[in-house]
Amino acid sequence: MKILRRWKWRLGLGIVIAGILASWLVVHIRRLNEPSYQGRRLTEWLGDCSVYPSSGIGEIPRAFNPNVPATSHAVKEIGTNAIPVLLDMLQAGDAAVELKIKLNGLLERQSIIHFRFRHGCDYRNLAVFGFEILNSEAAPAVAALVHLLHTEDPMARIDVIYALGKIGPAAKDAVPDLLTHLNDEHANVRNAVTNVLKQIDPEAAAKAGIR
Repeated sequence: MKILRRWKWRLGLGIVIAGILASWLVVHIRRLNEPSYQGRRLTEWLGDCSVYPSSGIGEIPRAFNPNVPATSHAVKEIGTNAIPVLLDMLQAGDAAVELKIKLNGLLERQSIIHFRFRHGCDYRNLAVFGFEILNSEAAPAVAALVHLLHTEDPMARIDVIYALGKIGPAAKDAVPDLLTHLNDEHANVRNAVTNVLKQIDPEAAAKAGIR
């Protein structure tokens, strides 16, 4: 019985390790195609502005983070080449959050593998930050962002909406689609649209009854 348990434990551990290595490989293959600045890839710069994993679920990279100015400069230098990566990050899901936390706990017990699982909300927050840095320069991303507005996950929809808001008036082409989400079934989505419409097109917002 003990041998069987030990065998199952080793099998489970082997599957976990295989999953970790597969995820690490996928992430690093993607990074090979990323634009870089001063020898560092875009996601590395953005990652400097994340407080993950201290909260366990990721937070908006903002005040009091000394890495923000350097990252802002790097993203501006990378320019529109950052857009495909930011769009990809905005599509990160939040599945298996508890499993990722457990796997990160196992990874913390060793020093060989430095990869850690990052939650989808953290990737999306960093993508929004990237669009904020690019501002109107990210206008070529508007059509793709409008397409992403139809994602089923309301939290992901909110992040896409805020990404459009960070582009500002240059995202006016998204206004018709944003207006349709004023009737979204989720209150947080409706609130996000209300705030963002005022940033992108105050006149359209006023016509829609937004003050």
